[in-house]
Amino acid sequence: MTWVNLNACKESFGLVDGVTPVPEIAGIQFIVAQESTSSHQLLKTLGLTCHNTVELIQNHLIQHWSSQKLIDWSPSSKEQLAEFILRYFSCLSLATQTKLQALPIVPVAKLDGKETSDFACARELIDPSVLELTELCFRDEAIVPKKEFFDKFRVALKGCGLKIAVDKDVVQHRINCYAGSKYPFEEIRSRAHKLLKSQVAWMSSPNKQEYLELRHLKWLPAVDLNGTHSLRASNECRSPRDRRLVNSQVPILDISISTEWQERLGWENTLSSQILMFQLKHGITEKDNSIVDAVLTYISQSKLTGQLMDNLKILECVFDTNGSFILPSQAFCPSKQSIPSYERLQPYLANVDRNFWKVHEELLLNIGVRDKLQLSDLIQIQTILESKPLLDDADLAVEIEVLNFACKFPRASLTSLKVVDKLRVFQPIHDINYDDLGLLKPKEKVNLTHKHIPMNVIVALEIESLSARLIKGMLEIEDVNDEDEFDQRESVTSRISDTLDRYPVETTFREYLANADDVQGASGVSWLLDPRSHACKSLLTPEMDIFQGPAFLVHNNGGKWIFII
Repeated sequence: MTWVNLNACKESFGLVDGVTPVPEIAGIQFIVAQESTSSHQLLKTLGLTCHNTVELIQNHLIQHWSSQKLIDWSPSSKEQLAEFILRYFSCLSLATQTKLQALPIVPVAKLDGKETSDFACARELIDPSVLELTELCFRDEAIVPKKEFFDKFRVALKGCGLKIAVDKDVVQHRINCYAGSKYPFEEIRSRAHKLLKSQVAWMSSPNKQEYLELRHLKWLPAVDLNGTHSLRASNECRSPRDRRLVNSQVPILDISISTEWQERLGWENTLSSQILMFQLKHGITEKDNSIVDAVLTYISQSKLTGQLMDNLKILECVFDTNGSFILPSQAFCPSKQSIPSYERLQPYLANVDRNFWKVHEELLLNIGVRDKLQLSDLIQIQTILESKPLLDDADLAVEIEVLNFACKFPRASLTSLKVVDKLRVFQPIHDINYDDLGLLKPKEKVNLTHKHIPMNVIVALEIESLSARLIKGMLEIEDVNDEDEFDQRESVTSRISDTLDRYPVETTFREYLANADDVQGASGVSWLLDPRSHACKSLLTPEMDIFQGPAFLVHNNGGKWIFII
């Protein structure tokens, strides 16, 4: 202390509390003027302002520290001044206490206890006694106050903003640290997991710009479809909740998180159409119904059906009763019967799986799943089958089912329909016949229906039998049992008449039984007396009118009819 000239500086102030020393502040000199002393009385007489300690801190020291004039001070000097300020923290005004939150007056130590020469704002440091906070930090990270300083001013430091819980600022600080650090992946991963599981005191909306910026930092531990782990930005990965929606396209966070976190990471935003369509194709390729089901559900709930309708129509995204995926145009509503009505048309047409239909009915109807098949569907199946070099047994069964469904349409509309012959070749329906001649063999080449086509289908499709053609005189036959080949010279009616003349009536019944025995699969013979008489207007020849009266009919269940006039 020395005597000074009051005009030596721009401003002079008296220190009422006798606090010494104080920092040298350019243009200002402080004069010791404790109360009840002559110095104090002299300053008052001269009209100089006198400050107590609190006024000194509020009006000069904090402003001086904020001006960066202490940059050349030694750490110990700065720490002493910081202690002096915080000692009077509770006496400072609320405005001054708020200013202290932005003032780097806290000496910093590493989490492992090693001291540094750095100073930081209290709000940038954490309370070392809070395990939830320390677990988020690395051991060599300068993130806590020096132990002695913390022990002395614990309450004041909390008032200056020292972090005692995980809040928005801690989250931002930790994310920046994880994204920019060179620590090993597993160390970052374990701490990122703890941060994502923390109970955060969020104080702002998830749409704030500050969160948008954080979405571009790579700090989230994620795993891709190949099992590779890496740190990703939130706009590069997705929540485990969305695994079935995106995992073929983007990595997945390797732990589950809360809704609050998902909102701030931007994972409540609608997924892009491109990601959804690629994921849907992935599910179809992998034959994974859970993926297809999840994507279609998301599309419906997000009201994207109209936008993606054209894309969905050309994808085999409909799950059928056979456990396969087919095009919407090949799918039909579930049958009301216990057995799916189009089961035997698979894989060309099929019914939708009942559970799949319950979940996605509206979407499926929008993309083209129908209620009933049309004749054009049957013709399309035949076109596909006919293009194959060889019709195997499975496809033959499908073709027979096609013919069975064709029976439900008017015969006049079936001109484009084809029927498979005994060589498994498709023939026009008007150019094929049913062989009912037994041992008789046509002389010319005739297309004959395949033996597996049921008789009721042949009748319903009005496929003409060889015997009908024979009666019309449109067919010549030969007996395959004759050892010597020869052409038949007499008419069919003459041959039948001669046969009847040569066999007594009592022997004909034995012939009917023998005939049934010759038919493969016959196990019984039925007899029917038909007393009816029929019109004679549409006969091929007038001579046939004698056959329009009563008749005695013989039938065997091997599919062969014999008429007795």
